[in-house]
Amino acid sequence: SDMAGDDWLSILYTLHQKDLKVVGIAVDGTGEAHCDLKTGNDIGAKNALGLISLAGKEAENIPVACGSTNPLKGHNEFPAVWRKAADTMQGNRLPHTSQKVLTSDAVHLIVSILKNSKKIIINKSR
Repeated sequence: SDMAGDDWLSILYTLHQKDLKVVGIAVDGTGEAHCDLKTGNDIGAKNALGLISLAGKEAENIPVACGSTNPLKGHNEFPAVWRKAADTMQGNRLPHTSQKVLTSDAVHLIVSILKNSKKIIINKSR
């Protein structure tokens, strides 16, 4: 997630689906909201935790981690005014949560989720 406004609604919608289980949220380090563990500015991930709390899912301990702040290609950034709006959730307040942002990055979170998955999907079309 880049934690822009459209993602807030997507996350809340997904968290409320009875046939889906959210097992983690990776917040893009180059996204609209800031998410940089190196500088300690992990507000995008903290906002994701706030959305989890807002959805009443805090007890599920859904892990949230920041992704890399280095883009795969190019060096374009969202305009500063957009990033500030995403960081502040456009002025919307989220409930407090005791859950913390992971100290490992989003890549490690995704790898861990996949390694610990009980279901293995094999593509037999090859």
